Amino acid sequence: EIGCAIRNLFACKRQRERLKSAAVSDELTIMTQLNTTAALPLLRREDFRKGLELILLLALFFYTFWNLIYLEKGSYPVFLNYFLMTAILVYSIVRHWKGVREWGLRTDNFVPSLTRGFLEIGFLIPVCTAVALLSGVPLSLPEWKRWVEFPLAGILQQLFVQGFMYNRWEALTHHRGASIFLTAAFFSLFHLANAPLMAVTFLGGLYLSFFFSRYRNLLVAGLLHGWISLALTFTLEPAGIIK
Repeated sequence: EIGCAIRNLFACKRQRERLKSAAVSDELTIMTQLNTTAALPLLRREDFRKGLELILLLALFFYTFWNLIYLEKGSYPVFLNYFLMTAILVYSIVRHWKGVREWGLRTDNFVPSLTRGFLEIGFLIPVCTAVALLSGVPLSLPEWKRWVEFPLAGILQQLFVQGFMYNRWEALTHHRGASIFLTAAFFSLFHLANAPLMAVTFLGGLYLSFFFSRYRNLLVAGLLHGWISLALTFTLEPAGIIK
């Protein structure tokens, strides 16, 4: 009887410990759910701000540059919008700043990502050269300064296209494929009124956005952009395929 009483005592103790542990676990689960639920509206508001700033910037950008480049207008509203666009861009970057790594300004994976990118676009030069030669256009090597100007311009463009625009679409859509498509689509719209160039830049934008989403290295994406532009400019442009 004493043995039974001792066993029952330990059994009751273990049962109380299990119940206590289950209660603590349930309490932690409820607290986690409450904290997550409370944080969701804040995340949505933050993403909404990012999306609103991006859409406003794109609207000002298209209005300003289409008037300056395609319509050749230099009115005061255009220049006012240019400065307004710059102010909003600076404000948006400072407000949502999370460090240079988010923008892809990194060197830790520079060599492997550059090697991979070079292998992926390596076919472009012989293909473009063959197309230009078949069209009967004499080709010449670019001047040495072009080999510097195009990659630098590519890095500056990708700083906005991938570093800013892709990251904002990603924050707004939470979908990699949608972010890649939207970035490429708006990048091609920068070349509106030139249908062949829009098609080329859309395809290039798809590749560069996919590359950036995979490696998160803006420097390499900019270099690839510059080399692609260099190859197209000195092969397909003389052939009259793009302008």
